[in-house]
Amino acid sequence: MRIGIWCDYGKTLVPSEGIGVFVHNLAANLVKVNDCEVLLVAAPGDTHLLTDTVSRGGGRIQVAESPIQSSTSRFLLKQFKSLRWKRFHQNPVICKLLDRGISLASRAYDRRVSRILDRADVWILPYLKIEFPVQRPSVVCIHDLVSYHYPEMMRPHKLQELKDIVRRVADDCTIAACMSNFIKQNDLIGQLHLPEDKIRVVRAAVPDDIAAGVGSGEQYDGDSEILSLLKMQYLFYPSAFRLYKNHVLLIRALRELKDRSKEDWKVVFTGIHSCPDYIQDEIKKQGLSNDVVVLSHVSRGELLRLYRGAFATVVPSLYEQGSFPLMEAISQGCPIMSSNIPSLKEQFEQIGEDMLFFDPHNPSDLVSKCLILKENRPKIIESQQAGFAQWKSYRGVDAARNWYEVCREAIEMDKRRKVGKPQ
Repeated sequence: MRIGIWCDYGKTLVPSEGIGVFVHNLAANLVKVNDCEVLLVAAPGDTHLLTDTVSRGGGRIQVAESPIQSSTSRFLLKQFKSLRWKRFHQNPVICKLLDRGISLASRAYDRRVSRILDRADVWILPYLKIEFPVQRPSVVCIHDLVSYHYPEMMRPHKLQELKDIVRRVADDCTIAACMSNFIKQNDLIGQLHLPEDKIRVVRAAVPDDIAAGVGSGEQYDGDSEILSLLKMQYLFYPSAFRLYKNHVLLIRALRELKDRSKEDWKVVFTGIHSCPDYIQDEIKKQGLSNDVVVLSHVSRGELLRLYRGAFATVVPSLYEQGSFPLMEAISQGCPIMSSNIPSLKEQFEQIGEDMLFFDPHNPSDLVSKCLILKENRPKIIESQQAGFAQWKSYRGVDAARNWYEVCREAIEMDKRRKVGKPQ
């Protein structure tokens, strides 16, 4: 069986960031299962970003580039979509005409995409924003629908456009998969109203380099800014800068923590993009310009070293499917704390009472958990590590076997669906 994984979403999913961590570990492990081969599709000119993953595949991972849209098509699509969603989304007659224009402007691109799709038996779509028809068996990964719950994070017309795409992809896919029972109930059923028989939940595995303890004993002599951080007492939060990620809570907690403990605490953020104004404003408001360190993109090795140097890794997010950073942190001997949202409680329940959950709307609650950790750090680390040791027995290849079975099931379901269609 050849499984395709579409990795082009305006930019190529890479092994070190966000969904890319999941995708590339999955690809490398799928080829260890039965007769499986994998085809990864990168954005034009980005195939070099997949080299490391291809090297892990033993010759069973291939790479293709998605088609390039002509400048004329891109211009027309931009104009049609702007009119469709920004000006006329409440006028069904004009919307129908604009949808026809979008379809015509996309036709040549869709034909070229179709030729790539024909190269695999089934497709894993790791992100929902697929704007071309997938006329093959498909498994779409729905990590969460956070923008549905926090609509202020997007402009209204962009949110309406996204919802239209999500609705179409969710309806057209053979199977919709997620990695959390909470997301299944709250988003796939609660928001999209998908039938139970179309949904599969596949538990997340610890990333391979983390499970293997890669680099855990290395000394670090790289970036001087990171080297200086490793000597400080800091709370670490590696995350994209989005409102629901709740960075502001950590800044407010830092102010209170410094005032209550009279110690030199720091907070370290890493993010792909630059720090937005609302976070910068909060840093200045709290008088913490010298105490909040914002790093841009860091390498995988630097990330692991930052975990090992941190007092704790803290995830104050308001909405998540789950948290790879918390798994990564605990693997490096770094204690973890997280918001008490249902999905994270589901993910980390096996750690027990020494998993430090806090109210993501209450900085004082986070501060209290930091002080508890300060008093009992060796015991809490030992307890969290014991819980993680059980978790690591479920490896990337185990998760890949489950994804393989979901893909095999999608092929069978697609066959039955086609047989049942009237001629």
